[in-house]
Amino acid sequence: MRWETNADCWDARMGDHSNHFHRNIIRPHTEDLKEFSFFHYKHPCFVRPEGRYLSSSVYEGEAIRGQPVLQYYFHRPLQEILRLAFVNGFVVDGFFEVPDDNDEHPAVAIIRLRKK
Repeated sequence: MRWETNADCWDARMGDHSNHFHRNIIRPHTEDLKEFSFFHYKHPCFVRPEGRYLSSSVYEGEAIRGQPVLQYYFHRPLQEILRLAFVNGFVVDGFFEVPDDNDEHPAVAIIRLRKK
């Protein structure tokens, strides 16, 4: 299992207090939304395997430099992800697009969903 193989590497790199990306990009916004179900993922508009956004795909990559094995990433356009939520009775009531180093390109989308 790739996840288990990489887990010790990730724990050693992030430590007990996580890392910059999680502390400064993810955590502040998920704390705002924590009373409800939410998810976050790399923003699909700016992570496009083979330059394609509207096509779903699976690809391999490195989350943390030097991890033992590559992990799988599952790219889906926003419309596909949200459509699954909507047809299952959820509505979006919180949404953040959070930049990292480049204020014009969000690194992550954080979305809160509620059951209707």
